[in-house]
Amino acid sequence: PLLVFVNVKSGGCQGMELISSFRRLLNPYQVYDLENGGPLPGLYVFRHIRDYKILVCGGDGTVGWVLQCLDNVGQDSECQSPPCAILPLGTGNDLARVLRWGPGYTGGEEPLSILKDVIEAEEIRLDRWTVVFHVDEKGDDKSGLNAGSSEDNTAIFVMNNYFGIGIDASLCLDFHNAREENPNKFNSRFHNKGVYVKMSLRNMVSRRAWRD
Repeated sequence: PLLVFVNVKSGGCQGMELISSFRRLLNPYQVYDLENGGPLPGLYVFRHIRDYKILVCGGDGTVGWVLQCLDNVGQDSECQSPPCAILPLGTGNDLARVLRWGPGYTGGEEPLSILKDVIEAEEIRLDRWTVVFHVDEKGDDKSGLNAGSSEDNTAIFVMNNYFGIGIDASLCLDFHNAREENPNKFNSRFHNKGVYVKMSLRNMVSRRAWRD
């Protein structure tokens, strides 16, 4: 069996069309819109299935989201580590490129062909890393380090492909926040890349002005 997750916000907002196509080809209970409760409802339905695959339609962040939920429910599922395929809908799609799923979905591929590719794909292992932050107790600003935090001011994150703490991380966060505020404006992969360029230039100018 195949479990499909679709992030309708990713990239060029092609998700709704994919949901309709996949639900015509599969049982509707196999296809889930991540806007409606995230990955957990689908993982709950499949919890007693011993052998199945997952297709994640979204960007790198969407893949990380699904993998994190798999970590959380793994002990309660018959299949603790199902293979995950990627249909890259995001802006960068770096993880999909590395795993040879392509730079981005163009809309020209037949949904049935996509499903066949998932079924026939070679399974490979993915290295994932646990990143542990020990927050400086003297610092006043602890915002943004609340994921997985405990009382000893330690924050734990999972890294799936790469990890950044500088300007690249700042740009990704700014882009994410802007898209959450106005999702309708981020309706194409080309436009999204333009937003990244604009934010990068703005950040460079502001840093130069601050140093001067």
